[in-house]
Amino acid sequence: MRRRLLFTGVGCVLAGLLALGLFGPWDRTTSTPAVHAKLPASLPSVTGDTSVTLPRLGSPQPEPVVITFFASWCGPCEAEMPQLVRFVRAERAKGVKLAFIGIDENDQSGGPAFTRRIGVDFPVGSDKYGVVLEDLDAPAALPQTIFVNVHGDIVHHVYGSVTAGTTLETWVHNLTST
Repeated sequence: MRRRLLFTGVGCVLAGLLALGLFGPWDRTTSTPAVHAKLPASLPSVTGDTSVTLPRLGSPQPEPVVITFFASWCGPCEAEMPQLVRFVRAERAKGVKLAFIGIDENDQSGGPAFTRRIGVDFPVGSDKYGVVLEDLDAPAALPQTIFVNVHGDIVHHVYGSVTAGTTLETWVHNLTST
């Protein structure tokens, strides 16, 4: 009995440490671009009626692009998404030239209802099998956000919420002020 409790306790501690590592409250960011990354040309929309065009990395873009990866089952994503929607609307109101794209990652069914409930009004593609993050050599943890400049280069990648602190505002300003 004592041995069983010990193993159960050790298992719980290890599971907690893994969860903390994946979803911890710190801002895990990198400014190192994914050198060999390639995005698909498009993804089906979560609504199923159109496709969502993704930027061609390494090629000029008409405007900078911010891509956020989320899933309806992800608690941190649910907390982050309403703030992202408000931010995008405020930037549009200011006339900022910036494309914002959502990717519903590895989410087989909840994406349409989630985006409708939150009021997402930017394009959202469906990546049912999680291949886009795989193509970026990124871990499968959510949420994540990448910032792509007008040259098609990933200039920043955030693992975790971008709404904590000023990460989102700082990098959008960096992208749009040049």
